Amino acid sequence: MESVFRSTQKTQIIVIDNHSSDNTAQFISVNYSEIILIRSDKNLGFGMANNLAISKALEMGATHIFLMNQDTRVEPDTIQKLYDEVCSHEDIGIISPVHLTWKGDQLDFRFRTYIWSAKKEERNVNFIPLFFVNAAFWLAPANVFRKVGGFDPLFYHYGEDIDWINRCRYHGFKVGYCPNAIAYHDREYREVSREMRFHLEFVGHLALLKNINYTFYRAIIRSYGNLVKQAIRSVFLRPRDFSSYCSVLFKLIPFWKRSQHHRALCYTAGQFLDSNINNPDE
Repeated sequence: MESVFRSTQKTQIIVIDNHSSDNTAQFISVNYSEIILIRSDKNLGFGMANNLAISKALEMGATHIFLMNQDTRVEPDTIQKLYDEVCSHEDIGIISPVHLTWKGDQLDFRFRTYIWSAKKEERNVNFIPLFFVNAAFWLAPANVFRKVGGFDPLFYHYGEDIDWINRCRYHGFKVGYCPNAIAYHDREYREVSREMRFHLEFVGHLALLKNINYTFYRAIIRSYGNLVKQAIRSVFLRPRDFSSYCSVLFKLIPFWKRSQHHRALCYTAGQFLDSNINNPDE
């Protein structure tokens, strides 16, 4: 928060307390009266908690919304540079800064993989299109959220940003980063457990099933085709992973009907930001 206070771009900070168990909410309310604090009576997960903030910002008449994780910080001119660039291109849906480690001595390990997808022929000085960039730092015009909607509650933690970008692209918006803007993410020392690795595998394929850029049946073929290939490959390279890939495959089956329902919702503008924010399956 302190780094945002130093921003050269005027902002109104909204903090979501996602049912924390410490004194964070009380500390903010006592020491930062200028911050809008929204407390949830339960842990909503990443996406739905962000939806509360996005909905509040839209209600207040925000023209642009900057999403920022709690384990991050920005430079004083980061938001300003992103804002200036997105204002100059109507087709930008999401723009993100360069993600560095907390020390700032190297690229964030995930961000390094994202920029591999950048096509050199599409680059310009201030905006480089990407296939994906995670939601640790996203700046988007308010009208993009009004059209694309909020994060889908089908995803509790992880996968919601992949799904949102798929929907953003369906509506004709570009996703990318500004190479002149810098931000820092404090996660370089986190180990990815085997359990987490296959959870990420699951949500990635769930996002593929929900991808409205494909027909549902094409999405199933792509998802299960990839899983079968990975399972077969694992027999020769990492035999203990074979059963895990099979588990992901079978775990997806109960989500077919729900993902079809959520796909249908996403063709309508502004989903998951109003009365349907908590349980769109009801």
